[in-house]
Amino acid sequence: MHVGFFFDSERDRRARDVRASCVQSDIAVRAFRVGRKWEQLSSEELSMTMSDLVHIVLFLSPRAVRSRWTSFIAGYAMGADRAISVFVDDEHDPVPPYLTAFPCFSRVPDLVRHITRDLDDWLTAQIVHTARDELIEMGLSITADSFADSVAQGDVRAVESFLRAGFSPNTRDSFGVPLVNLAVRNGRQEVLRLLVERGADVNQQSNDRGNTALMEAAGRGDIRAVRILIERGAELEQKSKNGQTALMLAVAEGFVEAGRILLAYGADPFVQDSLGMSASKYAELFRQQALLGEIRAVESAETDLSSQGAQSQETHTDEEVDRTDPDLAESSVS
Repeated sequence: MHVGFFFDSERDRRARDVRASCVQSDIAVRAFRVGRKWEQLSSEELSMTMSDLVHIVLFLSPRAVRSRWTSFIAGYAMGADRAISVFVDDEHDPVPPYLTAFPCFSRVPDLVRHITRDLDDWLTAQIVHTARDELIEMGLSITADSFADSVAQGDVRAVESFLRAGFSPNTRDSFGVPLVNLAVRNGRQEVLRLLVERGADVNQQSNDRGNTALMEAAGRGDIRAVRILIERGAELEQKSKNGQTALMLAVAEGFVEAGRILLAYGADPFVQDSLGMSASKYAELFRQQALLGEIRAVESAETDLSSQGAQSQETHTDEEVDRTDPDLAESSVS
């Protein structure tokens, strides 16, 4: 991936200065001092010379403006879909009509910034193009539904290609189910990890059940997925359409370890759903003795904290009385 500088002898020094600035910005440059012999090159020779150039800069001098080689190179670059920039010594210098549509610069820093942005865009486009080619080679259609199918099937390679092809990790299937939910429903932890690492919103709720991915994982007892999601910021108290939290679903399905993990991360066992039930009440209803013990430990800890807080307040009040004027304290007692 190179930038090509094309200039005549009048702009030799200027081109060298600009090249030095580009090198400092890690831009690879190939420099060509051109003359009339360039007009005699065949299309094959010119194609070979410019094959690795992704951006072309034409340094215009008064002679270059009149020269045929300038239009010759510009025409080839346009036909080969290469980006073109024009550099002049002064912003008022004349530019041939066929070059006025292209970015023109008279300041070196402006040109360097423009080239840097263009190369970044080119690289991104190449990544997308390559990823789409990979998907086609796999026999996959480049659609959101195909992306969702790959997630459900646990095809990590295909999912990576879809993401590099520009698909969002927050894509949903045709039923409005987020990909992170699909990954959990199908037990695809590696795909789930890939999606969240690429920025998937772990708190999206599905259109069908109103569940988040954490609710799905807790309801399946998938402790690995539970940990992945909590570590990525999953909301512990978010509720489904029925007002149930992830902890309630873990308790109701009897997944003790998932419940323990949620409690350890601070899930509230006393939050109520639309029926007025809480995880604590579900544990009693379904006789989940192991989880009841965990929940009672949480309740006991909260009670101890409340007691300590109350004692601290009483001590603070006593200290205030002790610091009060004795006569005033006696009169208030009497």
